[in-house]
Amino acid sequence: MTKADKELLERHTHKIVHIKERNCYRTQIDIPGDFSSDYSYKQITSKTLEGLQRKIVDHYKGIDTTQHKSVHELYEGWMAERMQYHEIEAATKDRMDTDFIRFFVDSGFSKRKINTITERDLTLWIKDQIATHKLTHKGWANFRCIISGIFKYAKDLGYTEISISTFLSDLRLPDRMFKRTFKDDKQEVFTDSELQQIIDWIQDPDYPDRQESLANLGILLCICTGLRAGELSALKWDDVTERALLVTRTQTRHKEPDGQYSFVVRESTKGREGRRRIAIPAEAHAILDRIRQQRIPGEYVFMSRRTGQRMKADTFSGKLVRICHYLGIPVRRLHKIRKTYASMLLDAGVEESIVTAQMGHTTITTTKSFYYRDRHTEKEKIDAITNALNGTRKA
Repeated sequence: MTKADKELLERHTHKIVHIKERNCYRTQIDIPGDFSSDYSYKQITSKTLEGLQRKIVDHYKGIDTTQHKSVHELYEGWMAERMQYHEIEAATKDRMDTDFIRFFVDSGFSKRKINTITERDLTLWIKDQIATHKLTHKGWANFRCIISGIFKYAKDLGYTEISISTFLSDLRLPDRMFKRTFKDDKQEVFTDSELQQIIDWIQDPDYPDRQESLANLGILLCICTGLRAGELSALKWDDVTERALLVTRTQTRHKEPDGQYSFVVRESTKGREGRRRIAIPAEAHAILDRIRQQRIPGEYVFMSRRTGQRMKADTFSGKLVRICHYLGIPVRRLHKIRKTYASMLLDAGVEESIVTAQMGHTTITTTKSFYYRDRHTEKEKIDAITNALNGTRKA
């Protein structure tokens, strides 16, 4: 019996009587059931005390609307609690709200009363959503997070008896159910040739105005440091030291109730520590010096001369997209430069502890699994294979 069931039982004001001659238990329950003695009532019986108590609880559950929480109501309550205790940020809530609409609202499952949902219902609905939306393993992970949160929250409040942790651990979803994605390395990172084209285009001496564009200088700084777009946007002059950058904040974005987006600087970055210190080469200092020479007032490194405000993260990615179009190379956003940076360090044999420190990753596994890509051209691969085979033949 759940906590909520026990509370309902405690609110039952009528006596429970044991009828010895009939070997049963009897009581009376209020109709329509608002726990008021002014209402009419009827008698119910059961052969066992436990059975009678179950009937009492079931009766009042049927007429007490507080026991009929919908999935949507519980999601809203769960989100409100997480926001209240700063477990998540507004940007994360925006993403989860989008997934909730996609999976729960659009399928009608959000209207279901939590106490009517069985494990079988949950299993079939989950499989249907995976099939309908052609989910990848990553998509399922995001979906699963919301399911787990709602049902744990509901169980804590006594609205369901489903142990969602046990349910999910027992749930069998074969790999073939999930959509497989193939990401071409050419779309994930820049080759040396492409990177050099971008650098040459920005630094073309015939176009000094192009060289001094803050967005362009931000792209060059990203190439040297592997910073995220949000970290570039939130970088302050106080973070710049003689040998390193202190990366302690990032820009986040979330949707306001009116549908407009707000851009906020968060005083921590992604990763467990929320901050990191990265070593920067002479090229990065040269870029920062060029920014200083523009003498644009403000505490942030990237301040718009036109608006006098901090430049938004999307400015850098948008600029890179336009450069790719101009140069006729595959279009990629700024995060692909970060992946390129990680791949360059690993290809060059940089010590793994240095790579993780620069990237802000907890382990090198994260870098290798999600950031490292093959940047070699087909010709470079053929030359490397040929050289290897020639060496084998000679031996």
